[in-house]
Amino acid sequence: MQTQSEIARLRDAYRDYSERGLATTKWSLANQGNRQMRQERRRHLDELLCLNGLLPLTSRRILDLGCDTGELLAGFQDWGAGAENLFGVDLLAERIRIAKNQHPMIAFQQANAEDLPFRDRFFDIVCVFTVFSSILDQRMADNISREIERILTSDGAIIWYDFRIRSPQNPHVRGISRGEIQRLFPGFRMSLRTLTLVPPLARNLGATTPWLYPCLASLPFLRTHYLGVLTRRDVLRAPADSQSTSSGLNTQLQPNIEASVNGISTCCTNANPAPPGKRLYDLILASVGLVVLSPLFLVVALLIKLTDGGRVFYRQVRIGQHGQPFRICKFRTVIPNAEIRSGLLTVDGRSQATRMGRFLRKIKLDELPLLWNVWKGEMSLVGPRPEIPSFVNHYTREQRRILRYKPGLADLASLYFRNEESLLRNARDVERVYIERCLPRKLVLNQRYAESADLLSDTWILLQTICPSWIGLLLIITGALLASSLLLGSLLADGFVHGFSTPWKNSGAIP
Repeated sequence: MQTQSEIARLRDAYRDYSERGLATTKWSLANQGNRQMRQERRRHLDELLCLNGLLPLTSRRILDLGCDTGELLAGFQDWGAGAENLFGVDLLAERIRIAKNQHPMIAFQQANAEDLPFRDRFFDIVCVFTVFSSILDQRMADNISREIERILTSDGAIIWYDFRIRSPQNPHVRGISRGEIQRLFPGFRMSLRTLTLVPPLARNLGATTPWLYPCLASLPFLRTHYLGVLTRRDVLRAPADSQSTSSGLNTQLQPNIEASVNGISTCCTNANPAPPGKRLYDLILASVGLVVLSPLFLVVALLIKLTDGGRVFYRQVRIGQHGQPFRICKFRTVIPNAEIRSGLLTVDGRSQATRMGRFLRKIKLDELPLLWNVWKGEMSLVGPRPEIPSFVNHYTREQRRILRYKPGLADLASLYFRNEESLLRNARDVERVYIERCLPRKLVLNQRYAESADLLSDTWILLQTICPSWIGLLLIITGALLASSLLLGSLLADGFVHGFSTPWKNSGAIP
């Protein structure tokens, strides 16, 4: 049953937006804050598509509810979606007219989302971006959620982006909590994250937007939206073909490393305990490192800004303990979108590294921000290095045992493969060579470490990582100092026990 009064209210609200010219003023991409919000959302959406096994989009049918002028829908073509598989629906005829003119290859039509003109189980992905927050009538929201479930395939997904708090400046929208999302889609598992800096604040940062927006958006209480993927609870995605190559992020995660309802992958439930005191060891050293090195952090950040003006930090999804994904934080050493341009591995001459980035990589300063991941408990100082999802996809069942352990900033494999980039320099297919030759050897070394890990071996690995060229000299100097100290201590002890004598006392000579 359609709710005519709510439909009329929505039309009036959108007419009000149009008359006030908000699309060309308040919401215009000429504003740096609006551009930053869109870029942030796209970056997070890329990660969520990968983590939930939705890439590639080549053969997936996608519907955008409330498609506006079709910009979001057209953007899915960058992830491989074909225009023939893209469909957009909107309540307003004017929006549909503009969308058809701008994107003639995409199928747009005017319709009420309570009664969609599509057959059952037709779409693999349904996008609902700021849809439910605009609906104030609960009956209409329930009707739309049931329609979405009807047209979604049994292993389909809902991509959600909407307000999580009410906007005091806009009476036409409301906030949608996690509980409300779960009530609307009770048979779905939610993978949500908060993002989007408070829009009125973001739009008024001016010239400071590129560097101030990320800083302010890192504070959870200043984020106004949820972005996430909703999938049916009883569905695990089919594993990718084990013979396929790893092409960027276009590789699905195997179900073995997908987190189950209780957050632990079934292949990683029997995790071995960490050495006693390891978490305290990590916390103390990471805290000291962050405090002591903070001036160096500022210098490096300033140099990155001065040399190429881009973002200071580089964030990427990695797979952590028990198959749980997390985002590492490093100093950015590559040009923007380097992974898309040249693949996941960059090697020497073919690298997309900046001039400053090459210097940081050479002396390993780019990895200092990983101390923040250690401090948060996502990583340890020493442990198997975390890999990206598409590489973990190639692990055998035996190799997945390494996911029982918390990933680390340094490990045995990083010592043995210290010059990995030069080893891969002449490879025609860098990623395939890495997966087939380097990755198995790394996993063997990591398993060997994990089986006999203790704080003493952790300390030794850290020392070798920090000063590889000087470790021999350091040991010699330390040994010499220790031997000298022992000899001096022995002489002093002998003097106190037997008394100190002078040469003339024993000779009988008078001074």
